[in-house]
Amino acid sequence: MPYRIFFLAFSLLSSPALAEVCTEQPTESPADDFPPYSMESQGDRSQIQLEWMADADPGQTAMGGPSGDWTAWHRVENFHEDPLSFRWEKIGWIVYFDAPIESREADCTTDNGWFALDSDAPIKTSRGASVNARAYVKVKEEDYEAPEIPPDAEEKARQPEPGDAPYRTGGSIRRGTVTEEGFQTRIAVTTEFTFLPDDGILRTTFGSEGGAFLGWSPDSLAVSFEAALAAIKEEGLDVEVIEPGASVGRGELSVADVTEDELTYLVFSPEGLELEFSAETGEFAPSEARPETRIVMFSPDRLVIGVRSYDVPWAEAEE
Repeated sequence: MPYRIFFLAFSLLSSPALAEVCTEQPTESPADDFPPYSMESQGDRSQIQLEWMADADPGQTAMGGPSGDWTAWHRVENFHEDPLSFRWEKIGWIVYFDAPIESREADCTTDNGWFALDSDAPIKTSRGASVNARAYVKVKEEDYEAPEIPPDAEEKARQPEPGDAPYRTGGSIRRGTVTEEGFQTRIAVTTEFTFLPDDGILRTTFGSEGGAFLGWSPDSLAVSFEAALAAIKEEGLDVEVIEPGASVGRGELSVADVTEDELTYLVFSPEGLELEFSAETGEFAPSEARPETRIVMFSPDRLVIGVRSYDVPWAEAEE
């Protein structure tokens, strides 16, 4: 068999780090390398009323162990009576009006890798408003600069440093509500892509919760489309192949409109799935990976909730 397949319980994908994601409140603690930020939108609340949050913490793998890099997360909660869709360009996150955030709902997204705080990262909404925001944006590992921590800060665990982790990207898109206990996920999709250059292997982990569907293009990571399709089908999962011109959601958008590329996508609902693709067997060509891979999140009734773009850190390294 040209590829190896592993199943994981979704509880493993919901690692302790992700259990706290989207929930932590802003703090001024000097011991926090990347402190969380939060702010409500200002101005005319008849048009827009939201709260955004941004934070980054030491990351964990899908199995729950330390990943050696960081996980950044960003959350938007809608307080307006009308539904909300938006584009947060600096982090490559779009929520479409096909399935917008309803009043008192919230969406959250995570990203894995190395980050820097960007204080000019506006959120552009479907109502024409632009909300000032900060964001933890992805940077190359070689450009990462660790924040300075005051010498009198409380003792804390060792923080990730460049060289600690393999090439890793991906994250999650989540929809839910915010309660006194924190962010409560209703539906979600989770991805993690790890490239091991010494072995020529790409490990891909997929998860979903609440019946959500996930859209992914193997071609974006230079994975054999036929190998990926066969691997997913072999585990008994239903997979839909959607071409760039195909209509999705309510039919007002094409795949290319949503993903802003011209790639073919696989749409499936994995509760917990890990696949490996090998360069040695020809399933994977790391030098041909694109600079970005995109993940689409669909609701259980196949409406388009949102898209995340994730940088592919090994794409430039392999040039």
